[in-house]
Amino acid sequence: MILAICDEIPPNVSPKRFNQAMRPILSLVTACIVALSLAACGGDSKVDTPTSVGGDDSGSLGPPTVLTFTYKDGKKDRETARLTCTGERGSSGTGYLAKSADDACKQIDSAGKLLIDGPDETVACTQVYGGPETVKVSGRVDFETVDREFGRTNGCEIADWEKLQALLPPNAPG
Repeated sequence: MILAICDEIPPNVSPKRFNQAMRPILSLVTACIVALSLAACGGDSKVDTPTSVGGDDSGSLGPPTVLTFTYKDGKKDRETARLTCTGERGSSGTGYLAKSADDACKQIDSAGKLLIDGPDETVACTQVYGGPETVKVSGRVDFETVDREFGRTNGCEIADWEKLQALLPPNAPG
């Protein structure tokens, strides 16, 4: 059978010996074809995990949510806080989130999509100036990287700011 694949057999090799020599090579080629076929059938490479966006369900199996918030009041003052949500293992915070880490982690469940996806660019925003304050949020929510800056320079940004109010310093406008 393997003999039929090749046009010629070297003159000093018997057909039986040639087939025996080619069998491992043919097996390797077949294995590679099967592996490539299976890899092509893999579909979406995202892994579904049984966790919420914020990762603070009591049965959370995902990685912890770790976020750093850097608030600037538009002058020279700035406050930084770090939030870690680890589901049933608890939560912790530094800076202005030190005393409210549990509540802040609950807020991540509703604000997580906003932190990851960003604003809807197709929505028209009112041109209302809310102030110079900004907050930069960076880190990770479950398996997603977060790197967003929020401001108050138009109606859409103000609406997003209000959704994040529980994650901002107590002195932040809202």
